[in-house]
Amino acid sequence: MKKKIMSIIAAAAMICGVNTALPVNAESPAIVETATKSFSYKGMTFDEAIKDISGNYIWLSGSKEKLTPDWKYNRNLLTLDENSKIHIIEATYVATAIKMEAGKVLPYDDIKAAVEAERLIMPIFRKNGSEYEIISAESREAYDYTLELIKACPEVTAINMHYKLYEDTANYVSMGGVYYSGDMTADEFTEKYPDFTAEKSDVEGKLYFSYNSNGNNFYETMKNIQDNGDKLEFIGAMTELASLNHEVYYCNEPVIIDGTMGDANIDGYVDLSDSVMIMQSLANPDKYGITADGGITAQGKVNGDTDGNGLTNNDAREIQMSLLGLGSLPIPQKDDDITLVNYDYVDFTEEDNNFILNFNDKEYYNSGATVGLDAIGNEIGEYEVLDREKNSGGTADVLAMADVSSEFAVAVKYNGSNNYHVYRNMWYQPKTVGQLIDDYNLEKYLNIYNVVYNGYRPEHISEKYLADKEYIWNTLFGNRDLETSGANDDAFYSISQIDRKDRYCELEVICSLPVFGRNSFALKVHMNGVVWTNMVECGTHFYIGEEKALELIEKYSPKS
Repeated sequence: MKKKIMSIIAAAAMICGVNTALPVNAESPAIVETATKSFSYKGMTFDEAIKDISGNYIWLSGSKEKLTPDWKYNRNLLTLDENSKIHIIEATYVATAIKMEAGKVLPYDDIKAAVEAERLIMPIFRKNGSEYEIISAESREAYDYTLELIKACPEVTAINMHYKLYEDTANYVSMGGVYYSGDMTADEFTEKYPDFTAEKSDVEGKLYFSYNSNGNNFYETMKNIQDNGDKLEFIGAMTELASLNHEVYYCNEPVIIDGTMGDANIDGYVDLSDSVMIMQSLANPDKYGITADGGITAQGKVNGDTDGNGLTNNDAREIQMSLLGLGSLPIPQKDDDITLVNYDYVDFTEEDNNFILNFNDKEYYNSGATVGLDAIGNEIGEYEVLDREKNSGGTADVLAMADVSSEFAVAVKYNGSNNYHVYRNMWYQPKTVGQLIDDYNLEKYLNIYNVVYNGYRPEHISEKYLADKEYIWNTLFGNRDLETSGANDDAFYSISQIDRKDRYCELEVICSLPVFGRNSFALKVHMNGVVWTNMVECGTHFYIGEEKALELIEKYSPKS
């Protein structure tokens, strides 16, 4: 399997003329001291966290939820405990951490070429210490395909999902009903499960049932349905109150790959340190076990089990004997000269940082994004941290971002932290398209993904296409002198001028600026030549002309 997928990567790289290289922000890294973290994803598994929150439970959806860094994914997880209480679990952070063989780097550009050859959009990566992380994906399909390519890379030694979860205790879910799309008729279903009553369904191909029994039996009923293998779609309503002061769970879930047998410390090689790791994890699990930082991992346990009988001291002995040429374990050749690659370490310790930053008569707010030192420019001031228990009385350094205007965004480093938080100016408004390009450094940071055609008249139609990035850039940003106007500014053009009597449609160009915490926004192209975007916090629009707009719309209009 690895050979097959690696051949796909190689073929895509040759077609696209791409050389293996590191992703952006990893070429000339500066080394920073690793900060001490106040939490560890390794201390608890995903299943353990869910059980700690829910007790004995079942998934209300009928099966274990799959969390990925897909920004479109609804991260409200619902469990039902044995007392028939529904637990709302929020996943506020999901990342896929990828560990490489010592001295090796991920063939990022080759993987990207293979992903785009399938007409998919490459997920967003970043470097965190010695690991790569997938932090966002435009679609589940793109994420799954990328992950399969990564799993097939020989230099990848381990993959782990990292999650940040909490239980939302401020809100509740009320029972609505269930949809069923199996083989039973409505009468057969209600005969098998008499607590449900058949109702009129508004979804073709699915039966709808309301639940009409005592709520205390809901757990037994749903568990019985799941044990029988009958799949239901739960329908309910949830309140939307703010949830405060919740307990946060940092947890992980390993993605087991075809690793190197004997490589217990997952550095890509087999040597005496692997034997030591096995013995330490068995003798002192509190310090070197699977939940300990620096201890053995789930992938390491699989790799270290040389005889298929579970991890024992016999595996440690087999590694030692094989290193002496007396065992049966194949020992891959180790590079004589390993050059370790160092990167900025991004420490995601939960800091009580200010949401709003008032600096130089401007109001910035925390974008949620962090960057490495290579994206940082000169220090431009100091900020006094106020009204925060952890940082009260302290200070934060305010820094310019490299090749980005501080009129639009700055970076903030809190005292004693290694994090560089990106703050965006809430009221930023450019005067021209050229200023927008330069202030954001769009030529470097803008990702253009898809184009969505939305037709409203004479018929409603919506189609999505992969974007021709160069063509769209030249059409929308080719004239730097075009004036821009805010949402409330008077302009000689406006969206309301569109004649919507006969034909009315628009294009949405889907983009992202992850370095600024914008994982999805749109450039809307209207028929009268107006381009509107929420790239700018308060919205901005400019006029490319009706001829250009219609030409762009026609290029992506569905062909009959």
